[in-house]
This record gives sequence, C-alpha cells and structure tokens, in this order.
Amino acid sequence: MGTSDELRTEQEHIDRAYERIDQLRAAARSRAADALATSVKGGQTSHRLDRDALVHASLERDAALQIGDQSLCFGRIDTVGGDRFHIGRLSVSDAAGEPLIVDWRAPVAESFYRATVHDPAGIVRRRHLRMHRRTVIAVDDEVLDRTGDAPADTELVGEAALLAALTQRRTGRMGDIVATIQGRQDRAIRAPMPGVLVVQGGPGTGKTAVALHRAAYLLYAHRLPLATQGVLVVGPNPVFCRYVENVLPGLGETGVRLSTAGNLVPEVEVTAVDSVADAAVKGDASMRDRLASTIVSHRRPLDATVAIPFGAWRLEVTPAESAALIDGVAADAAAHNAGRAVMARELVDLLVGKAGAALERAARVGYSGPEAARDRRTLVGRLRETPEVAVLLERLWPRLTPGEVVDETIAAAGLVVRPARSEHDAALLDEAAVLLGPRRRKVRREGPRRVVLDDALDRTLSELGMLPACPSCDAELALRDGMWECDLCERHWQPDAVMTEVERRQLDEAIDRITGTYSAPTPEPERLETFGHAVVDEAQDLTPMQWRVLHRRVPSGSMTIVGDLGQAKYPWTPSSWEAIASAAAPDAPASVLELEVNYRTPQEVMELAAAVLHAIDPARRPPRSVRSSGEPPRVVAVSTDVLAAARSEAAVEAAAVDGGRVAIVLPPTLAAPAGPSVLDDVIAELGIDDAKGLEFDSVVVVEPADFDLGSLYVALTRSTQRLTIVHSKALPAPLASSS
Repeated sequence: MGTSDELRTEQEHIDRAYERIDQLRAAARSRAADALATSVKGGQTSHRLDRDALVHASLERDAALQIGDQSLCFGRIDTVGGDRFHIGRLSVSDAAGEPLIVDWRAPVAESFYRATVHDPAGIVRRRHLRMHRRTVIAVDDEVLDRTGDAPADTELVGEAALLAALTQRRTGRMGDIVATIQGRQDRAIRAPMPGVLVVQGGPGTGKTAVALHRAAYLLYAHRLPLATQGVLVVGPNPVFCRYVENVLPGLGETGVRLSTAGNLVPEVEVTAVDSVADAAVKGDASMRDRLASTIVSHRRPLDATVAIPFGAWRLEVTPAESAALIDGVAADAAAHNAGRAVMARELVDLLVGKAGAALERAARVGYSGPEAARDRRTLVGRLRETPEVAVLLERLWPRLTPGEVVDETIAAAGLVVRPARSEHDAALLDEAAVLLGPRRRKVRREGPRRVVLDDALDRTLSELGMLPACPSCDAELALRDGMWECDLCERHWQPDAVMTEVERRQLDEAIDRITGTYSAPTPEPERLETFGHAVVDEAQDLTPMQWRVLHRRVPSGSMTIVGDLGQAKYPWTPSSWEAIASAAAPDAPASVLELEVNYRTPQEVMELAAAVLHAIDPARRPPRSVRSSGEPPRVVAVSTDVLAAARSEAAVEAAAVDGGRVAIVLPPTLAAPAGPSVLDDVIAELGIDDAKGLEFDSVVVVEPADFDLGSLYVALTRSTQRLTIVHSKALPAPLASSS
C-alpha cells in the first residue's frame, strides 16, 4: 500500500501535474476568447480562416486536457540509469519542458506494461498508483531488478491493481483498461498498423478493450495519416456501440466513427432481422454474382426489328444490331449506369448513320425536303427527342436502382421480399450500388429559381442560339442550376467546359436579365466514406458480403479484427482466422495473436461454460480464469412461467450485487429487440444478440434449452461475479452433466 512518505511524495508530483493541466487549459481558453474578440482586419477571408483555425485549435487543446473524474496518472517506472517516468492518460510537461506525465502510448511507457522479473527491460521498479479523482490512495510496487530482493515472477502485471479493477461494480458502460493492460494485450495494441491484425480471444480476455486501445494507440503513433483518413470502429449491434462509446473519448480520442456493419451503408435504415437461414443466403459470396446476373438480365436485345420514325423514313434496328450494341457497351462499361450513357450515344450514332444514309439516297433522286439540310448536331437533337428512341433505350439498357436489383435477386433465391431492410439487405444494396454505379450527380437546387432557370432561361437561351452541344454525344444541352445538363447521356458539364469566354459573358448577361443576381449552386457529388484503419469486433459473425462492404470503406486493407471462433453463432463462419482475414482484406498481410487469459469470468462460471465449449468443439480450449468469486452458479428449475421466475431471481441478484448491474439473458424464443436505454437499467432484459460483448456483475440465463450451444456459451460468460440459470425444460446435456 506504500508508506505515508511515499504517498505524500506521489501526491505532490500528481498535484504539480494537475496544476500544470489547469494552467494549460486556462491558457487555451484565453487564446480562444482573445481570438473571438479580435476583429478581422479588412474582413478578408484568409484572416477569418486564420482566426477560426486558432479558435478551433485552442478549444481542441482544452478538450484534450479534460479528463473528468478519471485518474491522470496510474503508474511509475524507475530505470536502471536512474530515470523516473510517471505514466498516465496524456502527456504533461512543466514550463521548462520537463515531462511530468508520459502518455501511456509513448515508446518509453511500453516497458511499464511488458517488463517482467525474467525480462525487466531496464526497469528496476514498477509502481502502480491507485487514485480517487485527484487523490493518491495507494501505491503497489514490483521490484524487477534480479540483483535485488525480487519476488517470484507472476504472469500478471500489477496484480493488485488488476484484481481491484476486475472486482469493481459494473456501470452499464465499458471502461478503459489503460492502467491494467497486460503484456500480451500490449503487444496487440502496439502491433504495426499495415495489414490485418487478428486478435483471437475467448470470453473475458479483454479483446474488445484491446481493440479500442489499439485504435487510440494508432491515432497517437500515426497521427498524420489517420487524423485525415479517419478510424472506423465496427460493433455487432447498436447496444454494443453504446456500451463502448465512452472508451475512446476517455482516452482522449474523439475523431473515431463508431457504427454497425449495417449502418455503414448510406440511406439504408436497418429495422428488420433475418433468420439464420435467410442471413446465410444473403451473406454468401455468391450473391455478388447473382446481383450482377440480375442486372445483365435486364439488358434485352430485340426479338424483332423495330422501326424508328424519322420524317418520311423509318430507321430500322434489327435484333442482331441491338445485341451487338449491348455486347459492345457491356465490354467497356465499368458499371451499369455509366453504360447506359454509353448505350444512349451508341444507339443515337447508329440511328444518325442510318438517317444520313437515307438522306444521301434521297438526295440522289432529287429530294430537297427540310431533313436534307440538317447537319449531324441537328440530327442528334431530333433523334434524342423521338419517344421511340427513349423506349428502345429503356429496353436495351434500362435505368435500375439498387433496391430493384436486390429485391429481384433475393426473390429469385426463394426468400421473402420485405419493405423493411436488415443488415444483410444493406450489404446487398451496397454491392448493387457499386455494380450499378451512380445514376447521376446530385445537384442542389435553390428554391424558386429552379422554375425560372428550367423554363424562362432555357427558352431565352434557345432563342439566342446559345445552347451548346454535349462534348460526349453532340446532343443539345440544357442549363439546370448553373450546370449544363445532357438529357441523353445524363451527364453534367461546367459552363467553362462547353462555352467560350465570350459565350460565358453572354450567358451571365442573360441570367442577370432574367433572375437578377444569380448564385450558382454547389454540386454535391456522391462519395463513398473511407477510412485509414478499421477495428472490427465480433468479426467471426460477419458474412462474406459484409466483409466486402468493409473492404470498400478501408481500401488500404489496414484492419484490426477481433473475435472468438468459439462464440461463432452462424454456419458461415470459417474454421480459421486466416480465411476471415483473407475475406476482410484479400491483398493485405495478416497475423494472428491469441489472448488466453480470462480476466472477467470467475473460475466457477468458466468451468460450467467450458463444458458447453467442449460440446461445440472438443479441440478448442477455453481461456484460463485468473480469479475465483467464491460463488458457484445456481440452477433454478421451475414448472411454469419461466420469465416471471427469472425476473424474481434477478431482483435477488440485484440486492446481492448492491450497486452493480444484472442482466436477464433471453433466448430468441422470448427476446424482443433491446431499446436504447437498456444499459441504464439496473436489471437489463436482452436477447443473446444484444448481450454479446457486454458484461454484468450478475447474469440470469433463461431456458438454456432454447439457445444453440454457441449462443449458450456466450450467455454463460457475460458474468463477472455471479450466474443463475432458470429453466422449465430439460437442461442441455453439457449443463446437465456439469450442474
């Protein structure tokens, strides 16, 4: 616990560090206030930007130094050379630049987590500080110098501090483990960023906490690229995301996107849940080819020759010509919607050629009608306005939406098409959107000016002969919201791209005459949000199609994926992490690190869960628990109303873990989707899908016979102290033989 002199010495150092933080925060707030109060010289944009940047940087610095009630410092290392470093949540230096606190992610702090008696890494003493807010309440020392009076080696770093943290009451939110990171966990956290790092860990091994701390470490060690590229954290469900949402801000990192796999797809609201059988079909890698086949099936050659009216003539398109058009465009088009624009140009070119040939033949016999004097541009404009051309284009290469393609594909697979979307539908919609490509660039329109520009301005420009031709297909362009738009090939052009400087001035004058002052809108191109690194939890449950969604968001292939093959609940889970890593990032190198120590689950509970794991896979070893709670699991048999009995037992457990949290974990037959406030309840009722990744002081598992064995293994291992099983049906064999 440390002598009174040691406590006083440490308290004085911590007080100096806090005093310095208070000074730095005050200075940051003062800079921001001064900048806001300063008038911008001449109103110049550059000066305003400089001021805003200073304000933003000052406020950001103030926020980074705000750690709330969390302890600033949690450890100290004394080196062989006589140096002494205090390790904490963030770096703090005195006015002279001397370090008062070293950031836990700094290289010098690595030995705090990894040094052992057998490999002291130049450390003589490691001290763990236990604090309550700003007060040091205890110190625990580990002497690592072999020449000194060293204690026996232990696999746990800071065992007293670790066990104290593990036995604390749960709060309904995950806390960080920055003060108690163990050596193997630290190796995963500080592993190199490129490629895929797989962290395999059974229940209670801290793999989720490791993944989140790794995100914080990478943002520290690779600040320059990741500050702009961003870091994505993917959780299995919204409840889990809320459970872990405070960890990274508590470590000083707020610029991280937290999401489920389904919510990564824009404009898709996930409200439905698929059965395991449906999810297996939708998630299979073959769905990519099925979606592509659905799209191709809509490109239909003609069954019979079609005649397009053109003055006194009929321009015929034969089945062979239509098939050749489709094959030619398909060979070059990267995406379906881009191919439609190409098809429109090719079809009009074919018809223009036929019209030209017809006019030449007519000219040879003396025909001098109005069509004879038309040039190519005029012919293109005439043909693109012909309704029969639009109908033929839609037949050969129709407009398609991702929703249409997905619904048709899943119906062909024998599944029910629903208006509500699941996370597996979202992955299919994302894939279909890639195969189709953008339909057209979005352009923001500006209220009542739209009517003026679409009607009066278009007519005026046409009368002035100022409508330019499309650079792609020679069709006549129309002005829409400050951009030239081609209705035939569905492309947009900046005025400078299709007009001379003189024509541009004339255009501005025409706009001013009609609308007064006109401010061109800002184009809003469609953009896929990408990231420099992704952390994916419960990765064993993602489907191949969901991995494709993630790979598009992280094109570099830099990922940390964590999970437990023993907790896999779906039939598609591969038997090896290498196969999963290959699906996540096919071209990136991968490494696997396993966490084998269970810090959360007491031995008494883990022995029962181990019997279930053995039934799932006899070759798989459960993680080894490091502590005992002294509370063996209770098994309560009832004859009626198992849910009422479980609620009664949960009330008893809530009293037993006074101030802690209790979970009633329900099988799919009894569970309802968990609401957003479930983590705030002292007694939380939730299904196994929502309980995954969470932990509670006491857990009541209801009707184990209604769980598959993988889900039962997950349910049994959510407890940090106590476990109760309530059942009315016969217990599954692994539990019956162990209880």
